[in-house]
Amino acid sequence: MPEYRPDSIEGVRKVLSGLDPNMKVETGTAVPLLGNTVAELCSLSILPTGLVVIVPPHPERPESVVKVERA
Repeated sequence: MPEYRPDSIEGVRKVLSGLDPNMKVETGTAVPLLGNTVAELCSLSILPTGLVVIVPPHPERPESVVKVERA
C-alpha cells in the first residue's frame, strides 16, 4: 500500500484526490483526527505533524479504507 508523509492539509488533499469521498478512514490510537471519511479528512483546516497516510492499492473495492498513522 502506498504511504505518504504529507506536511500540510493541502498535501493530504492532493494524495486523496480522486478517491471516493465516502471511503472510510481508519486512524491509529495515537492519532488525534476527527474524520471518518475521506471527505471529512479533506475538510480539516489543519493537520497534526508526523502522520503517514496509507492509500489502498485498489480504491475501487468497497472494502478499501485509507489509514492514518503516526510516523
